Amino acid sequence: FEVDFQPSRYYPNANTASHIVGYLGGISEEQELQHYVEYKKYDINDNVGKTGLEESFEDTLRGSKGSQLVYTDVYGRTTEIIQNNDAIPGNNLYTTIDLDFQKEVEDILRDGMKAMREGKPYETYYGPSNTRQAANAQIGVAVVMDVKSGEVLSMVSLPDYNPNLFVNGISS
Repeated sequence: FEVDFQPSRYYPNANTASHIVGYLGGISEEQELQHYVEYKKYDINDNVGKTGLEESFEDTLRGSKGSQLVYTDVYGRTTEIIQNNDAIPGNNLYTTIDLDFQKEVEDILRDGMKAMREGKPYETYYGPSNTRQAANAQIGVAVVMDVKSGEVLSMVSLPDYNPNLFVNGISS
């Protein structure tokens, strides 16, 4: 028989909102082994939410694995499917984050930090804004909320990362 693991998470917007979304990774730490493998009966090779919404909503986003039991010939080709259990996808999660606005806020923060590093005025919608020089401005955060509803419209943390690299095992 052959066992084949295929992660089924893809982040189409890569680095955008990466700190909000989080990422998946293998079960690797002692408390994860206890929580997921011993208590929740996950397979030791499963990917789980490591940070962000992926971690906070692991139980909601997680589906169930599919499986197939087959007969094969001497060449490994399937000759008969004995049992087929379809995988069941997890639930969707909806946030108040506006993707286009999120990208704009990320660009504004990135450009503002660059202006600070270079000691140049930052060009805003309303004209230039003088910034103090901060040659080491590499880290920044911005949160935009609707003051009436309390909804988070954008939340940016720089530097960011591409969560797809963790899912595909490059950085796990």
